[in-house]
Amino acid sequence: MSTLPEFSFELVVRGKQAKQDLIELVIDHRHFRGDPDYIGAFRHHLGGPPNAIGGPIAAFSQLFGRPKFRDGQHVLPIRDSARGANSGLRPPLFSGLYRFSRYSSTQEAEVDVFTKLHLSLNPTRFLRHQNLEASVKTRAPAPNSRFFAHPLPEWTEEISLDDNDNWILDAPQFSELHKAQMWEKLMEAYLQGALELIDIDVERARSLENVGLHTCAQPELRPFNLKSVETYFEFRGSDPIRTVFDLHPLLESFGDLAVRAKDFEIPKWNKNSRVVTLQLRVGVTLKICAKTDKRIRFEVKHDLSEARFPKIDAPRKHTFPSLKGVVRRINELRDDAAREVNDVLTHLRNRSSIPATDKTAIDFLYDITQVLSSRQEARVIISALCHHGCVASTRELAGALKNSKRREF
Repeated sequence: MSTLPEFSFELVVRGKQAKQDLIELVIDHRHFRGDPDYIGAFRHHLGGPPNAIGGPIAAFSQLFGRPKFRDGQHVLPIRDSARGANSGLRPPLFSGLYRFSRYSSTQEAEVDVFTKLHLSLNPTRFLRHQNLEASVKTRAPAPNSRFFAHPLPEWTEEISLDDNDNWILDAPQFSELHKAQMWEKLMEAYLQGALELIDIDVERARSLENVGLHTCAQPELRPFNLKSVETYFEFRGSDPIRTVFDLHPLLESFGDLAVRAKDFEIPKWNKNSRVVTLQLRVGVTLKICAKTDKRIRFEVKHDLSEARFPKIDAPRKHTFPSLKGVVRRINELRDDAAREVNDVLTHLRNRSSIPATDKTAIDFLYDITQVLSSRQEARVIISALCHHGCVASTRELAGALKNSKRREF
């Protein structure tokens, strides 16, 4: 028995049903002061072990890869694969960069360096890699949460179409994992746990004997910058690839609504997953995809540097003094995403309810030729109908369209 609702144009979703996928967060992390050589030693030991050294070494990081220099700045990438020499060390369940502000490495005096964390977080993947039975029992992320990728048990009930593991198992024994209470607790535990893991690693490298860096107090500003959030709703379907394929022609006219942007992306494939993307409004897009062989996903992405929220009473800011503000905004976005998805479902319902007619395409073309006064007008109108689905009234076509309307076709 499925815990997901069966896909239907009659559905109405609620914010409480939403889950989050990719979250982009930038954090003003630390202010260090010290000799440039010490800063270099700090970067060296905050990175993973050099290739010549194998095995786990306490003086090096389990989170970060080797230091790199990009766009004039020193950066440390968070590992996104198992460490080569030590296949037992799996990648973290988040990705991103630790970026250092520019400084002169040849300066003899102490320098000030500011660091930023650019994090890509995925709460869905985080939950998928936990002890699911324990999480169901506690109705929260299991104690001793896993922040590194864990071997997933074999699951034969569904097949991922895009070869990703960012989806929650759909079975009665895992129904608790889909409930709003779980996701409210999950979000805070995930964000806090990931930051604590990074803080511990940064302090480990800073405290080494050959690293003489001081940590300076930072002013109480708004260090958490929420860049973008992906919020999704999932539905059960017997043939998701075919369903998304059939939705495409119904959605083409969605961009013609006056309150919508007119961008409509040509359907694409992500491995075996059919994907359709619509621009809903400035800073807000919708992606509809066949996620597995048994589920369809409607995913709303808010780019918070551009998005506005005319339908909710909330400030337009996307920077916060603490993680609580980040979590609160993520929860607010669930309701906004639900409104957008319901608008799309309403459009699909209206488009699918257009009454049928016994008039054939040949009959329709014949009617046009009988009404219009010239072959040129007929050619323009037929071409517009075939390729755009509608005809805009212009000065040259106004008379022809008026006659067509009078004839009711």
